[in-house]
Amino acid sequence: MVFRAVPAVARYRVVWSDLSRQLKAAALTTRNDSRCISLNTCYVAPVARALQAHALAAWLNSTWIRAVAMLSAVPAAGGFFRFNAGVVTALPLPPAVLADRDLAQLALQVRAGHPVEREIDALVAQHLNLPERGQRALRDALGTCPVDHR
Repeated sequence: MVFRAVPAVARYRVVWSDLSRQLKAAALTTRNDSRCISLNTCYVAPVARALQAHALAAWLNSTWIRAVAMLSAVPAAGGFFRFNAGVVTALPLPPAVLADRDLAQLALQVRAGHPVEREIDALVAQHLNLPERGQRALRDALGTCPVDHR
């Protein structure tokens, strides 16, 4: 019997690996992406539009959201964490994020290989009303873990 097939084949979706050193999300929005089926080691969030998928992927790949995710993820062997659906569902997501065209555009720039991590972090900090003091605390929570915004 096949379970949870509808999200796996949704036209627009965001995927992330269950087991990783940090939360890494990818928006699947192109025609080529529509042929991709996520493995059972991935989680999938279906969304209604490409803009929402890109905005959500940028949001999940921001330094601040990754830090919060690491704090609540279940540690696994070898420095890995489990970013299951419960962890990601519990992350903050203000309603305006999914409609943020600037955030979606930055995600597209990341996909094209442009370094816009600081711009993503700045936008996410605005959505969270996260002051510099809070940003420092989240950076400290990450410790020496490298943050990769792909």
